Amino acid sequence: MYATGKAAQVAKEMSRYSMDILGISECRWTGSDKTKLTTGQTILYSDGKTKNQIDHALIHKKFRTPVRDTRVQRGADVLSDHYLVKTSLKLKLKRPPNTEKSRLRYDVDKLKNKNIREEFCLKLQNRFKLLESVDNDQNTDTIETLSSNLEIAYTDAAKDVLGFRRNKTKPWISQESWTKIHERKEIPKKLIGPKSERLKQRHRDVKKQLKQDKKNWLEAKAKEAEEAARNQHSKTLYSIVKTLTNERPRQSTAIKDKENNIITNSEDRKKRWKEHFNEILNRNEPVNPVIEEEALVEEIDSISTDPPTLEEINKALKSLKNGKAAGVDSIQTELLKSYPELTSSKIKQLLDEVWREERTPHRWRKGLIVKLPKRDDIALLSPTQQHIQQKTDNLVLLSHRTGLRVNPEKCKKLRIYEKNTDKIRVDNATLEDVETFHYLGPVVSKIGGGSKDLQNRLTKARSTFCRLRKLWSSTSVSQHTKIKLYKTLVMPVLMYGFEPWSMTKGDENKIDVFQSRCLRHIFRVKWSDRITNSKVLETVRMETISGIIRKRRWKYIGHIHRKEADSDCITALTWAPEGSRRQGRPKTTWRRMFEKERMTTGWRSWQHARTIALNRDRWRTSGGLMWHVARSG
Repeated sequence: MYATGKAAQVAKEMSRYSMDILGISECRWTGSDKTKLTTGQTILYSDGKTKNQIDHALIHKKFRTPVRDTRVQRGADVLSDHYLVKTSLKLKLKRPPNTEKSRLRYDVDKLKNKNIREEFCLKLQNRFKLLESVDNDQNTDTIETLSSNLEIAYTDAAKDVLGFRRNKTKPWISQESWTKIHERKEIPKKLIGPKSERLKQRHRDVKKQLKQDKKNWLEAKAKEAEEAARNQHSKTLYSIVKTLTNERPRQSTAIKDKENNIITNSEDRKKRWKEHFNEILNRNEPVNPVIEEEALVEEIDSISTDPPTLEEINKALKSLKNGKAAGVDSIQTELLKSYPELTSSKIKQLLDEVWREERTPHRWRKGLIVKLPKRDDIALLSPTQQHIQQKTDNLVLLSHRTGLRVNPEKCKKLRIYEKNTDKIRVDNATLEDVETFHYLGPVVSKIGGGSKDLQNRLTKARSTFCRLRKLWSSTSVSQHTKIKLYKTLVMPVLMYGFEPWSMTKGDENKIDVFQSRCLRHIFRVKWSDRITNSKVLETVRMETISGIIRKRRWKYIGHIHRKEADSDCITALTWAPEGSRRQGRPKTTWRRMFEKERMTTGWRSWQHARTIALNRDRWRTSGGLMWHVARSG
């Protein structure tokens, strides 16, 4: 192997026989290093100081990353200078490459800058003028031309001014830090000694600046999360959690055919989706369709069929939400709303032609179908088996008359203190009996109460807290920022839908223990430090979560009492059921929990509480007093 051309000859033989890994000997290199051949293979050799290493492993370049360790296994002395070379590899299954190109999105966040937005508007206006001047010289279809100009003008202006959005790996690094990093790279080229004091000082300055950038970025994210939690913008909170945890979206492209077999080929998946939508969207007319009511027909007939006015277009444009996915033309909502006057006028011009010629542009006949796993949650309540079966039959009948179909496999039945065990049937299929199910987020249990839902919220809050564990253990983030993020990202997950919970002392202890563990983990307080939970809460100036829930519950009760006297909420709060309950200790229900807390304050009845609730200031004071009384009790 020390002769010229021998290593290349071995690499050529490996390619000829489709070999990726080869053990070779008599490679009399000295020293400890690795050498890379011109063909891409890498040869590793080591420990040439004590003795020439003549046994090596030749690895193909695509297996260079999986190599974990290479060692020489020295055995008994048999008067040979050869030793066994052992290489450890860790192979991973590779996902097949995605041949479909992802749709590019414009960097619409730049429109928040006033100068960039003005530049985009000017570019857009000039582009429309240029396209209109070209169209005046040619006799083309007016509708197709207006539609084409609208798409070309916005896409060209966005491409030239805004560019495409790219995901940043480290978004907290400021431009000043990037400038210092580039300056640090240039210093070794000007110095002879790379370990000079000037380079070390610049390296320290860069590290200090990066720490400050990350601290400022996290503080800004904490303020943004706090504002989103105050305004109940759950989408913003979830996006902040994904940004802080650096999680990649989990996308599954695997689907099944009618025989329940997984389809892996991309073309076969497209055919299956086409078949699915043809079955769903192209259905036969119902046998006995629902007849429209006369009032509804009159209301439809009274709708104006004139072309949309400029005021209607402006109103529709303002109602569009930002951050939504674009269509086939890749024109996002932010682009249309950046210059509303020009956008409204161009759309008005196009719609007038559509109304006049009574046909639509060819581009409008194409669209994107986004696969969203959603379901319609309909709950049917009834006290008897006969009534619930009758309601189910009526639902199935009306569904057929409107062209819909009830899927029996996705329908569940929950019995609460029901002795009758007869099954509910839908189109000759039996519905499954369950003990719990998710309805619009919360968990509804067979035994009632909120224990199951509380346990579900605790699991999700614990998962959210663990996803941010790198943030809690970071020393570059201040404790003030950590507490802000805990209040805005973790606590809302735990307290979602807490109003119907009927909590016992054990349930309150569970959520308070979770809060104590989280705060102790954030502040790195160990049990050996002998610091009480009340001391930790006093340090961060927080109440217990059970106390916060109790206070907000009574705020919710005050809102109910201020409704009309014949409201369903008032009826549910004051209604007395008929008959007698079972023997034994009564369970802690939602009403019994409030009745107990009400009696501790001296309020004689709910009517007395309603009188106080009509005065908001007095109710706030009484609500705070009630929380302290219930806490001490």
